[in-house]
Amino acid sequence: MNFTQLRRLSIAALAFVLSFGAQTQAQVTLGELHIRNGLYTFSDRMNTYHAKMEHVLGNDYQGFDNAGLKVLNEDVAVLAALAEGIIDHPAPKAGNEAYAGLVAGLKASVDALQAATRNGDAAAAKAAIGGLKPAYAKLFAKFG
Repeated sequence: MNFTQLRRLSIAALAFVLSFGAQTQAQVTLGELHIRNGLYTFSDRMNTYHAKMEHVLGNDYQGFDNAGLKVLNEDVAVLAALAEGIIDHPAPKAGNEAYAGLVAGLKASVDALQAATRNGDAAAAKAAIGGLKPAYAKLFAKFG
């Protein structure tokens, strides 16, 4: 199966799954299709980052006590590695002048959270968590 055929199949699979209102399942299905065919795209990296980001956003981290901050620090390390994957493998339209700023914003949001957790600063960590989604959403809306 060549790339064009795979893309058509991916689009057809996406349309089918979306017709049932299951966007997340569509992402999973396309991701599995890509993996089976040896593809890992910018969109796949964005989807993986998004899944981990949502995990971070949805976790209470034990009220951000010391134990919770340690767990958050581990999750942020994973998020930082996923962000580096996005940076190291840019979007096909990365030449667009807005791209560099949006990727820098994504990295800055992760860096701020990582610094807060390393310093054991619960208030700064909570604030930095609030900055993750806007930075991701801006990049995703334009290039995701």
